[in-house]
Amino acid sequence: MKKRRILFVFAVAAVVVASLIADPYVPTADFVPGVASDKVWHAVGYFVLTLVALYVFDDKRPLFVAVGVVLLGAGVELAQAFVPYRTASLLDMTANTVGVVVAVAVASLVPTD
Repeated sequence: MKKRRILFVFAVAAVVVASLIADPYVPTADFVPGVASDKVWHAVGYFVLTLVALYVFDDKRPLFVAVGVVLLGAGVELAQAFVPYRTASLLDMTANTVGVVVAVAVASLVPTD
């Protein structure tokens, strides 16, 4: 279980660092025409983070995991308000939440022992 927790810590750190680094280093790609690519990155990042969290916590409390990851996303957005080259955004927080909800939905389709 300890190795799983280390994986989770690294996943959280990756999302937080990626959310607070300077914009020139943020990857951009137009995944969906007409959709801001950064919103796709937000959703994908929080989707993966939620899957990692569900794995670490053995998928026993998906609502607890989902709320925790959504609160992490809200905290990161709030932190961005204090970083000179970043801005907090409700749309980013919404994209984060979409990633979390989709991850929980996908994980619920996987049979457990």
